[in-house]
Amino acid sequence: MDDDVIAGLLLTIIPFMLIVWYCIVIRAIWKSISKSGSFILIFSQSLADIFILLQFFMLGLELLAGHPFIPMEYEEWYSIFLIGCWMPMTAHYTLIAANRFSAMTLPKMYDVLWSSKKCIIASLICWFLGNAYNFGIRLVGIPTSAYAVHMESSYGFRPRNVTSLVTSVLPTTYLAIYITTAIIVVACYGAAVILIRSKMKSHRSQAERVESRLTVICLLNTVPFLALVIVSASQKIDTKWKQLAYSFGMVFNCSIQAILIPLFGSVVRQHLFTRSK
Repeated sequence: MDDDVIAGLLLTIIPFMLIVWYCIVIRAIWKSISKSGSFILIFSQSLADIFILLQFFMLGLELLAGHPFIPMEYEEWYSIFLIGCWMPMTAHYTLIAANRFSAMTLPKMYDVLWSSKKCIIASLICWFLGNAYNFGIRLVGIPTSAYAVHMESSYGFRPRNVTSLVTSVLPTTYLAIYITTAIIVVACYGAAVILIRSKMKSHRSQAERVESRLTVICLLNTVPFLALVIVSASQKIDTKWKQLAYSFGMVFNCSIQAILIPLFGSVVRQHLFTRSK
């Protein structure tokens, strides 16, 4: 079987199955919002995850078809859609880490600090900032060839001209965003885990146990993202098979939340297959 067909089948079937499952999970997350404002943030990030998975599904279809679906003169829209989802997703990592830090360190003030209204506003700000970057960076004269697009020949998202990417401000801005995100996330979850460990031997209410489990889930959800950042900064992805592996790393990063929450989150799990009232 041709390599492109194998890669195309993998990038079509696996993301498709994950998207279907994620749609079931995100419905359960929506029904869990009344239990905690945190689920508003998780729901918002889940939307970004699903939109990114759709891009990989489309890439797989293009590999099977043998040609891109969008003409080259309009292919910039690939990167607009990808960055427009990836950057809000990245912002949500920071937001959710701060949310979990507050839940562990200021439990009595949590409902005031993270009311449903404030969580909705915070989520919308993440989408706004992510897309402000997405469109704002295009005003500084970066060549279109520097942006990542569907590169069916390399089994992933790559710029048409690597030199244009390297000589632009994109790598610097990406690095600054990722390092800032990593520092905030590690600091927030580090403090939260220390508090969870200190409270393990003491009596905790049901609400405290739920918040602790949710904190651990959100922490584990961040690990693949941090791993991708390290790999992209330290490894040269110069073959199509390395790119395919990296693409599946991105797929895993965008789907792990749909696995962790039903597995360890009893609040969401009880809504998975219930009918809407």
